[in-house]
Amino acid sequence: PGYDETVASNGMAEITQDIDGAKALLAEAGVKNPRVRMMFAEGNIRRENQFDLVKPALEEAGFKMVDARNVDWGSKLGDGTYDAVFFGWQSTSTAVTESQATFGTGGLNNLVGYSNEAVDGLFDQLKVETDPAAQAQIQADIDKILVEDAVGLTIFQFPSVAAWNSSRIEGVVPAPLSPTIFHGYWNWSVPS
Repeated sequence: PGYDETVASNGMAEITQDIDGAKALLAEAGVKNPRVRMMFAEGNIRRENQFDLVKPALEEAGFKMVDARNVDWGSKLGDGTYDAVFFGWQSTSTAVTESQATFGTGGLNNLVGYSNEAVDGLFDQLKVETDPAAQAQIQADIDKILVEDAVGLTIFQFPSVAAWNSSRIEGVVPAPLSPTIFHGYWNWSVPS
C-alpha cells in the first residue's frame, strides 16, 4: 500500500544518466578525476556485472573507478575502506518504521552514517501515527528526502518467483519478505 503514490512523488522517476551534469558538478567542486573505491561481493555475478555496467559511464563523467570487490565485503560494511558499495537490503518486516534502522541517525543498519534531522523527526511522527493514510504520507515524505539527499540509489528490485505443484502440496502462501516461499511451511500439506 502506498507504493505507487510514493514512487510518483519521490523524484526517482526524474533521475536519468547525466554525464555532462556530473562533469559540471565535479568542475564546480574543483575536483578532477576523483578516485572512487567501489566495494561489492567478490564472486557475486550480479554485483560484478553492475560494476562492469556503471564503470564506463562514471569514468566518462570524470570518476576514476577502483574495483574494490572483496569476499569479506559484509564484515567491511561501515568500516570506511570504500567510497561506495553495491549491496541490497532484504526487508524482514512490514512495520511502518522498518527502515528507521537503515536511515535514522545512529540506526543499527545505517552503515553510511547518514543523518538528517527532518528524516529523524518524520520517523518520530511515524512511530505514533495510527492512521494508515497518514503513515503512507509520512513514509513518502521520508522517501522524497532520501532521494534528494542521494543516500542510496535503487538500481533494481530483485524479482521473486514462487512456484509449486498443487497436486503434490497445498497451503503454500508466498510472502514478499524473507524467507519468501518458505513462509508458513508449517501450514503445508499433501493433498488427499
